[in-house]
Formats: sequence, C-alpha cells, structure tokens
Amino acid sequence: MEAVRDAYGVQAERYIELFGTIDQVHPDDLALIVRHLSIRPGTVLDVGCGPGHITEYLRTLDVDATGIDLVPEFIEHARAVHPHGRYELGSMVRLPVPDRSVLGILAYYSLIHLPPDDLDGVLAELRRAMVPGGTLVAG
Repeated sequence: MEAVRDAYGVQAERYIELFGTIDQVHPDDLALIVRHLSIRPGTVLDVGCGPGHITEYLRTLDVDATGIDLVPEFIEHARAVHPHGRYELGSMVRLPVPDRSVLGILAYYSLIHLPPDDLDGVLAELRRAMVPGGTLVAG
C-alpha cells in the first residue's frame, strides 16, 4: 500500500483538481451511494475517501460519516476544505474502529488498488468493522 500512497501523494493536487468535488461524481454513482448509505442512522466510513468530497456530501444528508485515507495530502485537503468533518489517516487493511461499530462502508474505487491476494483480508476487515446487516457500497 506504500506504493499507492506515494503515487497518490505525488499527484494529489492534480487528482483533487480533476476529481475532488461532488460535481465530478457521476449522478448514477451518487444516487447509489445515497440510496444505500443515507437511509438509517449510524456511522458510515468512507474508506479511501481521497479529498473528502463524498464524505462531506454524506454529512450534508445527516449521515455520521468519517473519511479514512492513507494519503496525508488528501486528509490535509479534506480537513482544510471541510473543517467540520472527520477525516483520519488510515488504511482499509486495518480500520481504526472497534468490531461491529459501523453501519455502512463506502469503498468508492478504493478496492481496485489491492493486489488480488489481499482482497479477502480487506473484505474480512470491512466485515469486522460493520454491524450485522451493515451495508458495503463498492465502486
């Protein structure tokens, strides 16, 4: 994951420019996210939150959303642009939450960075973090 972190860190400014606002999220993707993650109260994690725009959008819908990303530049941007949100430096490999503590997880184009051999372990980690019957939305 270090190579992914470093590559995004080098290109963080350009990535934010190209993809870092809610207007740049395809409406169908946004509708899917909202449909599955804004219907019940409870904590939602946005793992691989990047610049934090989707985390913030969920917060505007009264979702208790926290963004997690392994790229310090993204977390710094998210905290600066969305100062009332919660953004943590971390990885989906080991989420900084107790067992069965989150209602839902958004993995919006973040699982694609995993080597195939690591996918089972990360999915198990996501399951560990979610309440029974929780929702995973993956792009």
